[in-house]
Amino acid sequence: MKTTISQSPGLPVKYIVALLTTFTATFLAATTGGFPVAWLVAVVAGWSLNQLRQQRELILLAIVVLLVFQNFLIGVGAHLAGNDQGLTFLTQVPLLFTAGLFVGGPLKTIRWDWVTRLFLGLLGIALGSLAFGHGSLGAIIANLRNLTFFFMVYQIAWQNSRLASFDVAALCRRLSHLAFLIIGVGVVLLLGGYRAYAAIGIDEVYRAKGATALAQAGLDGRFYSDAFGHAVTRMGSLYYEPVNLGYLLVGMLLFLVMFRWTQSWVVRVLSEAIVLVGVFLTFGKGALMVLGLALLAPGIHRSLKWCLHFLNDRAIYLGVMLLVAGLVYLYSNFYYQTFGGAVGNHFTAITETWQNILARPLGHGLGTGGNAAAALNVGESDDATWLSTGGETALLSFGYQIGLVGIGILSLIFVQLGRQHLVRLNSLTRRAQASCLQLAYLPVILIIMSIFQDNTFTPQCIAIYMMLLAMGPVLRRPAGEESP
Repeated sequence: MKTTISQSPGLPVKYIVALLTTFTATFLAATTGGFPVAWLVAVVAGWSLNQLRQQRELILLAIVVLLVFQNFLIGVGAHLAGNDQGLTFLTQVPLLFTAGLFVGGPLKTIRWDWVTRLFLGLLGIALGSLAFGHGSLGAIIANLRNLTFFFMVYQIAWQNSRLASFDVAALCRRLSHLAFLIIGVGVVLLLGGYRAYAAIGIDEVYRAKGATALAQAGLDGRFYSDAFGHAVTRMGSLYYEPVNLGYLLVGMLLFLVMFRWTQSWVVRVLSEAIVLVGVFLTFGKGALMVLGLALLAPGIHRSLKWCLHFLNDRAIYLGVMLLVAGLVYLYSNFYYQTFGGAVGNHFTAITETWQNILARPLGHGLGTGGNAAAALNVGESDDATWLSTGGETALLSFGYQIGLVGIGILSLIFVQLGRQHLVRLNSLTRRAQASCLQLAYLPVILIIMSIFQDNTFTPQCIAIYMMLLAMGPVLRRPAGEESP
């Protein structure tokens, strides 16, 4: 892989107009409650971005920027106007923007590989589960969003990254600047506490998320956690959500680690250090585990390949995959037994939800379980019921809803996303091999972590990782050429 590092050119007018109109429509809808206009603007703006002929990396950046500023626009607009109508619907603006991008471009030339075929099967099973029961419309939409958003982002990223007009170094630079902004604002809000967050509409944002019980004059419990037995306050920044923010910053950091985006090692090391500090300020255990495993697994793979010459990469991959799952379980159990804290809920959810899945392997119906159901369905607020239907575990909440076959297909999609990066590794440079191995293990790590955390498949968490997983064409093509 040859990499040419150039300075990022200015932003095209089409890009600025698309983002500004989406921002403006979302903000005005937050003040008035008129969400249909914001939805329409988001779809049209996303579709129009497909007209970019250069700097195609800006298409991916637009999705990330909208996810970062979505809650800020909703919170500030609703807070200034005293509005609480239509806010839940506004949280779907990034989904509709992404749908506009997908329909306007990648859908026309979609890659009919095993990932696409498996996804269509997953979608069919999800919709078929409605025959066995269903939750509220809001919970159904929330879960369909999580089951479709990751695929659209992957297709958008793959279709654009294979073009010669896609500059991954420019994308990394802009992501680093965005990360610095997020961390800077996050530190200010962390020091300002609830009063600073209240001024930018945190109460309105959590009402939009369905957390109607937030009547206290203080930060929600998710802003507090324990780290090795010590109570900590977590940074939420413009995401208004520490767990999701941790996932985003780790994804940004992996972009900076995997690709050569600057000629200055000082800039590189300093940038990575700043983003790593931001990750630690979120105190996101799941995000830190994703980072640690993404760096550790490729090293284990290379060591085993050196020792076991008779095994090919795919055989080693399967072994390391099982090893990673075991390490996550052992470490999580050790942490729970030693320090306790909120980790206990995750183990309770895994045990009780798994029993319910086995009792009804075809599923209980879309929107009937998990955190979305607890927030949006009537009568789902009981803690025991919430945990036993998949609260705090994304993969098992899907299993509760769409059954064993559904979570099996979802897992296969992510395994296939990883295995495709193992092809012809020996033909790549050492640096490209290391990045491909990280991409190979990343989807497996995400599936494993989704057993322990509900947030993993939400758009604000998963988007940056699906973009990473689509970077295979960038790693395998000479600079300035399009991938076949």
